[in-house]
Amino acid sequence: MKYPIPAFTQTVASPWFAAEYTTHASGVANAWNKSGNTTVSFTTLAPNIRLALIDMSYNIGYGFISDFAKMVTYINSGSTNLAFAGFELMDSDYATQVPNRATLNFRLIVSGREAEL
Repeated sequence: MKYPIPAFTQTVASPWFAAEYTTHASGVANAWNKSGNTTVSFTTLAPNIRLALIDMSYNIGYGFISDFAKMVTYINSGSTNLAFAGFELMDSDYATQVPNRATLNFRLIVSGREAEL
């Protein structure tokens, strides 16, 4: 090997992850706020909802909001409809393609914690 590969440590990975997370969070927030079917600002959503939406963007990009109109409607209508929002998520190609991640995000949306349900 001509050039040694440096160790990929947490010290190296953390700034990369922070930059990626910031990019995804900003992208999802912009897509959420610009979509015509949201009544609340992204920053006023519960942290668990924001986290699930940001996590989804890693697999399907920022613009996915428009493809999940029913889920967005349920999220906008308040906490009594979050189960419906979660089921809209699970009834999607995303859930078929990445079932473990979709289940984690379902749990975040519905209960606020991934370990519940």
